[in-house]
Amino acid sequence: MEKRQMNAFSGKAMNQDFYPFTKGTIDMHVHSNPHALGKKNLNALQAVEQARAAGMAAIVLKCNFFPTGGLAYLLSRVFGDFKVFGGIVLNNSIGGINPAAVEKAIFYGEGNPGEFTKVIWMPTFSASMDVKFNRRATSEQVQVIRNAVVVPELLHVFDLIAKHNLVLATGHLPEEEALPVVKAARQHGISKIVLTHPSGVVPGISLSAQKQAIELGALVELSYVDTTEYYKKKYGHCQSTQDIVDFVREVGPQSFILSTDLGADAGVNPPPAIGMGLFIKDLLGLGLPKETIEIMAIKNPSFLLGLET
Repeated sequence: MEKRQMNAFSGKAMNQDFYPFTKGTIDMHVHSNPHALGKKNLNALQAVEQARAAGMAAIVLKCNFFPTGGLAYLLSRVFGDFKVFGGIVLNNSIGGINPAAVEKAIFYGEGNPGEFTKVIWMPTFSASMDVKFNRRATSEQVQVIRNAVVVPELLHVFDLIAKHNLVLATGHLPEEEALPVVKAARQHGISKIVLTHPSGVVPGISLSAQKQAIELGALVELSYVDTTEYYKKKYGHCQSTQDIVDFVREVGPQSFILSTDLGADAGVNPPPAIGMGLFIKDLLGLGLPKETIEIMAIKNPSFLLGLET
């Protein structure tokens, strides 16, 4: 089954169908196996093979439980002409807001800081809103705000992100936590900040709060999976692609990145490389110019990952 899936979405067929939309693009939110829960996801080798075949420039592998910089390092050695990056999510599984884990992740590879670990995500599954929404035990929650300010450990994480010019992403923090984190991060000299899929059910950040984050210097992540029927059936809600287009026109493409947040539930969802192509095709179909797409799918992610030419 796995072999058939790889063949269906690789090589000539991938190039023929999606290369016009995906050439040079970067997906900063790709899920893959290995996975702590043994889910039937796309595996990381497939994700890279397919993105490369689709003419993409790079992907960022994300796991909610373990750092992915080491996996990115290995795949970068296998696919020498394709950029693969990883990150770390500050969930309970790595000790929450754990500066020591972040520092080790940053150097993981061949000792060059930030070469493969590019994104430091705030808690996702351990965020207060996610724990409540999914009815998990409160003991799983990782606290980022205490007495109306960010916890001291997070300031140490900020120092590492700023020192190595990495990306801070807000994970599943709700707006009452995400905005103070963004503000504090900016005060600590962090220039690369992403508001993680804010219009998803979790974290469900309002448009007004998204605009506040943009004013503070954050980029807003627009994720394809949030627009799909799969997402609507799973959560009873999805983001309208037309609403995305309207928001981009109102604010300007300089404040957004496109991602897929795909890779999970393979066989139900399209693979990430195909999802990126479908997303761009939908946006073009609703009238966004090609130049606008390129800013969100190429220029802004290139800035975040240090790939500007």
